[in-house]
Amino acid sequence: LPLNFISSGIGLEAERDLLGARQLTSLRLAYNYQLRLGNGRLGLGASAGWRQLGLDGRELRTPSGNYEGGSGIIVHNDDILPESNLTATTTSLGVGLFYRSETIHGGFSIDNIRAPRFESTALSWQLSRVYYGGAGGRFYLMDDWNLQPGIWFRSDGVQSQADFSLLIQYRDNIFGGASFRGYSRETGDAVALIAGFNLSDKLRLAYAYDLGISALRSVHNGSHELLLTYDLQQPIGAGRPPRIIYHPRMR
Repeated sequence: LPLNFISSGIGLEAERDLLGARQLTSLRLAYNYQLRLGNGRLGLGASAGWRQLGLDGRELRTPSGNYEGGSGIIVHNDDILPESNLTATTTSLGVGLFYRSETIHGGFSIDNIRAPRFESTALSWQLSRVYYGGAGGRFYLMDDWNLQPGIWFRSDGVQSQADFSLLIQYRDNIFGGASFRGYSRETGDAVALIAGFNLSDKLRLAYAYDLGISALRSVHNGSHELLLTYDLQQPIGAGRPPRIIYHPRMR
């Protein structure tokens, strides 16, 4: 949400991720300060959050375990695995910067700066420091059509991954294209087909279909992603800048 009267913005993110016996819950608050740079804006941001990691040992099974049906007895016969639900909490910090003009945008950020660790009597897990970066643009081919190339990468210093995308949009509304995940033959993972349109000036609907091209395609091939975004278009405080109207001959 914009706080235009102090050239800033704030954000709130809540996440609940379930993956088998593992649960991750997080809540974080973000702030950025914006300043004009050239013909665009530079945003400098930071975030702080709380995270909880859970591991439900009751969902795990081992070849030598004892799991008597109906009695609720859980015996893994493995000293490492828990036999109940364990949780641990930690805090995380992140920083980043982002630049946007009419034709180009890009940014870089670092998450989990301190590489925090979840610690409890029977649970220990460390979050890696992760680096994100990306750049993209919007280039008008003619009055009604524009081309949007983009690149996005992430790395924890040990493993890295990148996404390359290319979208074409008609009248700043209907768009379609594709993206490729990977940067070499060894890291190539998937090709995604993307399409979407604006339902109104505030509401946008998009869809992506992943086609796996790596050995992991046996578990994720043909996945679907649906995105619905809503823009409040509501000023917080005072001083919201007027909406920019571009003249077709000046693009």
